[in-house]
Amino acid sequence: MTRPVNGSPVRTTHQALARRVHGAILERLAGHPGRERLDRSDQRQLVLAWIQAELDREARRRVIDGEEQLGPEAEQAVVRAVENTVWGLGRIQALLDVPGVEDIHIAGSDVPLLRMTDGSVRKAESAIAESDDDLVQQIQFIAAHHGSSERAFSPAQPFLNMQLPDGSRLAAMRDVVPRPVVTIRRHRLVDVTLADLVRNGTLSEPIARFLTALVRSAVSILVTGMPAAGKTTLLRALAREIDPTERFATLETEFELNLHRLPNSPPLMYAAECRSGSTERDPATGRAAGEKTLSDLLVQTLRMSVTRVIVGEVRGEEALPMLEAMNAGMPGSMCTLHAGSAAEAFERLVTAAMKGTGSGWSDGFVTRLAAQGIKYVVHMRHVRAPDGTRARFVAEVAEVSAVSDDGRVALNRIFSPAGNGDHRAVFQLLPQDRRPFVEAGVDLSFLRSQSAAR
Repeated sequence: MTRPVNGSPVRTTHQALARRVHGAILERLAGHPGRERLDRSDQRQLVLAWIQAELDREARRRVIDGEEQLGPEAEQAVVRAVENTVWGLGRIQALLDVPGVEDIHIAGSDVPLLRMTDGSVRKAESAIAESDDDLVQQIQFIAAHHGSSERAFSPAQPFLNMQLPDGSRLAAMRDVVPRPVVTIRRHRLVDVTLADLVRNGTLSEPIARFLTALVRSAVSILVTGMPAAGKTTLLRALAREIDPTERFATLETEFELNLHRLPNSPPLMYAAECRSGSTERDPATGRAAGEKTLSDLLVQTLRMSVTRVIVGEVRGEEALPMLEAMNAGMPGSMCTLHAGSAAEAFERLVTAAMKGTGSGWSDGFVTRLAAQGIKYVVHMRHVRAPDGTRARFVAEVAEVSAVSDDGRVALNRIFSPAGNGDHRAVFQLLPQDRRPFVEAGVDLSFLRSQSAAR
């Protein structure tokens, strides 16, 4: 059952006026001499004055034509709508401003559906597009003006993936689907620590202490889970445990971790994202001209004197250079992977890595490469209660111990469910390989006390 929430502050009767005012403002901005020399604050004041001038003109027209004047509330709604379009994301901005929204799903000119942080689904107050074509035009404007670089959204490039100015992730499709569809994922927890995740119930205090020990011992970690399980949030928190004097990099298809946007961002860290390239093809490679993939970023990162690398999500052939980096001087690296369990993770990782091997590499060799590079798997789960609410939590922390003759990776589950119906991980046993902790001077005595208490 969906419930409407306020997702569009401008009544339909005033939307046409807001569009006219917006068009007039864009014309004024384009023709204003020296606007490049104005800072953002001055530009905002200038635009606000122009909006008011256009509304005054509208009021005079209504007097002449004998029409009812706009009330103060309607005028403010038009001002907000125009400012959102000039500085924000137009009518989509109102959806992002809804308190507690986590996912926004838009299908053409239908009323958007909003998934809230508690897992419930609600309808927005009204549609944000007059037609399917109108939605496409809005997304094209956002792609051209509100990303880290200009992106296309056209019949030739029907997929769009980008980060919005507030850090949200936008994904859109057109032409290959009956109607244009858009999904926006809000990242509610960006400046997050392991202590924060303990407080909200994602993990226990012993797990937080052990994960801190893994990061400080430069142990490579694979974070797994299904979509929306909380993998990216946990990866952000793990990255906050890295010594700020370390040089490390975050590599992503589209920026999501956003560590570089934090006020206390590590000074030696740098963030890089992929570039989709143009519709033209490089005759030498057959790839889109200007395209830069995660594999390209990984290769370049090896030349940037980094001690470890964080890959936002491994999906394909970039898995191979990542594993090679972990085995050749970048211990302590981290990444996420879609998988249903810690045991399934290596099958999916090897499948992804094999895409980049070409011929001559066996599954067994790549499996051993993965097991040597990845030392721990942290598996996230999310469950839905009968009332529709959701909970995200750590379900497993597993040490990679060996590869069997049949190519299976053996896991030593340090934390896993107790078997009483609760899927949350609890302490089970001590790590087999304690050398990384000893070499890093990390004390695991808190685990021994956990073991004694069992």
